[in-house]
Amino acid sequence: MVVSEPFIRSIEEGDFKRVAELINKNFPHMRMTPSKLAWRLSPNYSYFVAVVNGEVAGFADIKLREKTAKLMGMAVEEKFRGRGVGSSLIRKAIEFSTEKGKRMVYLNVRRGNLAAIHFYQKNGFILKKEVENDDDSFYILYRKLET
Repeated sequence: MVVSEPFIRSIEEGDFKRVAELINKNFPHMRMTPSKLAWRLSPNYSYFVAVVNGEVAGFADIKLREKTAKLMGMAVEEKFRGRGVGSSLIRKAIEFSTEKGKRMVYLNVRRGNLAAIHFYQKNGFILKKEVENDDDSFYILYRKLET
């Protein structure tokens, strides 16, 4: 199968079920439903999807704050990993946040998720600090934006 370049766009209603499936597969504690996903959308909370060969291959959701933006979650279907889908989603999140006048994008990633930590660092994110709590430990990574 020839894989086309990922096309990144804002989420559409027809994507809600597929994105909810991706969220639940990668973040099972969230128990996402299409209606819950639709409820989250607002001028300050956006979802982007990566479409490859007509299929939703991944998503990223970003929440705008006063001066920053938080990458709330991102996942790419396994069969599309290593093909630039995640990097395309990151570029879109950075572009979107910059257009909105934000100074920085930050995210949390579980300490044991070494592949994700490496991916984010490869895409310009810097480790800021480690946070420990009763359930799990995670890192906060950030990337300053050119505004």
